[in-house]
Amino acid sequence: MFHALKFENIEDIRVKEFVSIIKELLKAQSKIDNIELKITTEIEDAFISGKIDVCGKDISKFSEKQWSDFRGKNISMIFQEPMTSLNPMMKVGDQISEVLKIHGLVKSKKDAKSKVITMLDEVGIANPEVRYNSYPHELSGGMRQRVMIAMAVICEPSLLIADEATTALDVGTEAQILKLIKNMCRIHSMSAVVITHNMDVVAEICDYVYVMYMGRIIEHTDVKSLFECPSHPYTRGLLSSIPHIGENPEYLTTIPGNIPELGKELKGCDFCLRCSDDERICFFEKPNERQIAERHFVSCHLRTSEPTQLLESLCNLSIQRTANSSYKDYSLGSSPFCSLYLITY
Repeated sequence: MFHALKFENIEDIRVKEFVSIIKELLKAQSKIDNIELKITTEIEDAFISGKIDVCGKDISKFSEKQWSDFRGKNISMIFQEPMTSLNPMMKVGDQISEVLKIHGLVKSKKDAKSKVITMLDEVGIANPEVRYNSYPHELSGGMRQRVMIAMAVICEPSLLIADEATTALDVGTEAQILKLIKNMCRIHSMSAVVITHNMDVVAEICDYVYVMYMGRIIEHTDVKSLFECPSHPYTRGLLSSIPHIGENPEYLTTIPGNIPELGKELKGCDFCLRCSDDERICFFEKPNERQIAERHFVSCHLRTSEPTQLLESLCNLSIQRTANSSYKDYSLGSSPFCSLYLITY
């Protein structure tokens, strides 16, 4: 048996906090949200253990009936590609109304329509009364993603999961959608887990970041510390690969080597074969997680943490604003309501 995913004591996600999970292996990455919402199919010989605690309830032990009542109302998700997530045979208004009806949040069809139109207007869709009767193919990519956001938040869940929610969008539309997701979570007092490999997205909206490699968390800290003082060699490699504004290098910086086979368990550190700072211990012993600063943890035998200038290197983003304003205003001092512990798959 090997571990495709292994979370060890992910910290509490605080109210209105945006937590990012950065993952290099997208297939394993998608398993994270699937397990959290129990929408993954049964896989032969799969072993899942641990717990996912939301609002004081271990949702990993839920029955199908409990999941049906909980999913959408208490925890919801924005999928990566809205065109494949929306039903092409149903009008978008009817699809959003269905969520309200399933959870018994409306008394009549008229009441449901009124709430849906209000929500469509809230997510920035022009002429919501007209768009209520539109089919998905009649909308642009940005508008379809807004419909997905409306569907995800209309029941005002406590936790929102965004799985590469802006991957299929152009840069301009991406910025609008990110701002919309952030605002909707503030308005409705929701927390969010953002699953992505896009460092720009992390810098723009996230407060706290978990970096994963080979299914394991190797570093986690607040977004400002991650970009200013990355500690794990893999994290530094990711940030070094971001092109700097005004520079035109002949070659982009890359991490040498390839990702090991997922079923191949290494005796030492999972990153040792690609690490430029490795020493003998790295090949024979897995590193334990160590705290190197307040809310900054790393799993590395030879952790180093030197300040970088990457904050100024991301195009059209203000990490300082995100880290200082959003994190302090909406995270510190808020009570935690959600935590995830040891998921092995």
